[in-house]
Amino acid sequence: MRRVTELEGGVVDGTSPTVQRRRLGVALRTLRQERGLTGEQAGERVERSASWISRVEGGRIGIRARDLRDLLDLYQVDDAARRAELLSLAERGRARSWWSEYSGTISDAYATFIGFEDEAARFESYEPMVVPGLLQLESYARALVESGIPQLTKREVEDRIQVRLRRQEVLRKPDNPLHLSLVLQENALRQRVGDAEIMRDQLRHLIEEAQRPNVDLRILLDEQTRPIGSVHHFVLIYLEPEAPDSVYVEDFAGGRFERASNMRPYRDAFVRFRDLALDPDESITKIEVAIRQTP
Repeated sequence: MRRVTELEGGVVDGTSPTVQRRRLGVALRTLRQERGLTGEQAGERVERSASWISRVEGGRIGIRARDLRDLLDLYQVDDAARRAELLSLAERGRARSWWSEYSGTISDAYATFIGFEDEAARFESYEPMVVPGLLQLESYARALVESGIPQLTKREVEDRIQVRLRRQEVLRKPDNPLHLSLVLQENALRQRVGDAEIMRDQLRHLIEEAQRPNVDLRILLDEQTRPIGSVHHFVLIYLEPEAPDSVYVEDFAGGRFERASNMRPYRDAFVRFRDLALDPDESITKIEVAIRQTP
């Protein structure tokens, strides 16, 4: 899997347009801070808003060559090679990805999340309610999507299912597949999605996926979280193995990215949940019990 990295002041190629935008955004944020400018000040100088600067630096939107040149002029980037590298990175960040064809169905935040997922080295994920999308069977995904609020059209249902199934390819890449470390709340094993047959099939599939060398699945017993309170589904995203780059949080209102300054509590929560959870072998035994107990 090719990866975007900064090397000796330059930028080398990568795969996901989202990650290309992310790397460019990091470079632009560094350049802005070196000039002692706030996002609001930079936005005023190029006749843009502070929120636009924030979205560009966060990799949430692409940037046109003209706008990037304005920023590079503002940040006094005179080196021709460096300007060319950043402009090339911006162009690759505007490329169409496979999930862009579903832009009318999925939110911008979800599209950005898929872009990171497509290039990530590792996910650390906590899921309190249902089996997460990367490990869902089509029948389970369909029952879940069709039961959601608000009600979706037939086309929207099909699109969301196809996106979910295609995302799962990151676990099966022949080279450098995504490493998924998942803490799944025990409640998700009992939370009925579809009929009993669908549920049993999904639980069997969960056991199969847990056998993958790049999947670490641990079940967190419900009584272990009672003193902790309500925690939403979240994913710590590692573009490189060492440290998380961002955290994506999902609740009933949709998904969002937390600010970098808010990442530590999620990392601490994941470590605590993983330490409290059953080990992988015990977790599989727990899922087998849940299969037998599904009426």
